[in-house]
Amino acid sequence: EIHVSTLSDDLKTINGKSTECLYSMPGTWERCDIDTTRKVAEAPFVLKHKNLYYLSYSCNTFRMGNYSVGYATSKNPLGPWERAEVNPIPFRHGGYAGTGHHAFFTTSAGKLYIVYHAHKNKNTVLPRQMLISPCRFVEQENGPDVIVIDDEIIVPVLSPKT
Repeated sequence: EIHVSTLSDDLKTINGKSTECLYSMPGTWERCDIDTTRKVAEAPFVLKHKNLYYLSYSCNTFRMGNYSVGYATSKNPLGPWERAEVNPIPFRHGGYAGTGHHAFFTTSAGKLYIVYHAHKNKNTVLPRQMLISPCRFVEQENGPDVIVIDDEIIVPVLSPKT
């Protein structure tokens, strides 16, 4: 479950009780269909776009190929949150499995990217690898803009220790 709360003025403690805003939904990609004890909703990340809050999150269990990122929108950071119809993103992006646990960042040129991890390959989960993809908001005629992950996948290469 993902909870939301306000902070006290010192920004160190929760001001009152937290409120559940999102949980892994049974019968969807969000809930592990093999191990029903795994009720994972984690890695919340919030973006604000056109006065709307976008709460992205990861669900399922990282060991499964369906582990991915979804998002919900709200006019208020405390909710209520409405899941996007286009979920999940970036589900098995570029043929990778387990594409989840993410963050967004914007370059100094204003380009939006998502960084996330994926399984090592189709048969092995660990060690997971990091992937980066450009993404963008696409305007909709009805409803909120949607987050679209572009096809490009950047695989960072770590320098060997010297």
